[in-house]
Amino acid sequence: FDFSSLGFRFLLFHEFSHSFVNPAFEKFSDRVSSLEPLFTSREEILRKYTTASIEAMIIEMVIRSFEVFELLKQGEEEQAANKLKDNINQGYFLSVETLALLKEYARMKEQYKSFENFVPVILSRYETEARAIENLSLSEKADS
Repeated sequence: FDFSSLGFRFLLFHEFSHSFVNPAFEKFSDRVSSLEPLFTSREEILRKYTTASIEAMIIEMVIRSFEVFELLKQGEEEQAANKLKDNINQGYFLSVETLALLKEYARMKEQYKSFENFVPVILSRYETEARAIENLSLSEKADS
């Protein structure tokens, strides 16, 4: 195993990110639970990649977007684009929006004392998307 490989470095980065992303989102568990339409709209593909709940989906989507952000910071544009495409294909369909939010966080980091303080901004964007999915679902049921 090549411990100097980019894949290994990103495995470490990914697992380390859980140490601050998980607790930050756990503090907003009620809001995360309300995002269930995001999960159910992609449940089949997410379960294929072992993501079995809305909580896991949100945390993985944020961490995977952090990985893309880090690749971009390192000048690895092609790998970042491939990783972003993979994330979307694996059901993390808000990865582009999440990446944009993480770029915003990086630009405005002084305004937020910690990542946890930025989580409500991310959740607000996800809540907007969850409402849109719910409304579309209700509209489709009404048309049936």
